[in-house]
Order: sequence, then structure tokens, then C-alpha cells
Amino acid sequence: MPVNTIKVQRECIDITGFTCNKCKKTYSVDSDEDSFGFGEEFDDMHQIDFVAGYGSPFGDGMKVSATICRWCLYDLIKEFAHIRENGYNA
Repeated sequence: MPVNTIKVQRECIDITGFTCNKCKKTYSVDSDEDSFGFGEEFDDMHQIDFVAGYGSPFGDGMKVSATICRWCLYDLIKEFAHIRENGYNA
């Protein structure tokens, strides 16, 4: 079965750093202050971005966004997250 495709040109944005909204720590391309190496920290930046639905505790139709580092995400969801080995081949 043939696949229909369209060519889309998109603009690339280079992210040079971020600040975790929970712990307020700033990570940047030039930063190497942690013992894990900057690349690992920067690769595990998590962006949450959604519009709250009807009856949401955030408020109906409110835009909600957060940037969270790996350690704060772990702290937030460790009690209820489903964690499996080999997540890339699931």
C-alpha cells in the first residue's frame, strides 16, 4: 500500500539552555558543573505543554507549561510510574 507524503519545511530552534521550573537549576550548553556530564542532563530535559480541559484544576482552557530536569521529574513520578527495562525496544 503506497504511503502519501508531503514535504514540509520547518524552522529549527537550537536550545542553548533551560531552567528547571521546580528546582530552579539552570543548565546551559557551556555548563559542565555536574558530575554526570552536561550532555546527560541536557538530554533529559522534559517539556510539559497542554491546554487544560473542562473541569481541570488548572482552570478551563488554561495553557499549562513546565520545563523539568530529570531529577525533579523522577522525584515527581517515582511513586506511581511504570518503569521497565529496555524502554527503547518496548
